[in-house]
Amino acid sequence: MAFIATLSLLVLWSGLVGRPWQYIVISMLLVAVADLMFSYGLLNNLYTIGGNLFSGVVDVVYLSAYVVATAGAYQQVTLSLPSLNAE
Repeated sequence: MAFIATLSLLVLWSGLVGRPWQYIVISMLLVAVADLMFSYGLLNNLYTIGGNLFSGVVDVVYLSAYVVATAGAYQQVTLSLPSLNAE
């Protein structure tokens, strides 16, 4: 997922939609990191629901990914296209 997200950003970097996609790609990378941390925590019995600092960090990374994705989606929705009318 992280590889495809980074390739998407490289394709869209210089275009009009490049700025919102920066946020969306960062959120995808955060989800990938949180997934890796969660898997590591489960394998080593470190992740417990509300039980320790590691679990809290994993949950905060997940939530921050959603906040960053929301910011990117908001920028995408409010993207103003250049006017085509030459007055």
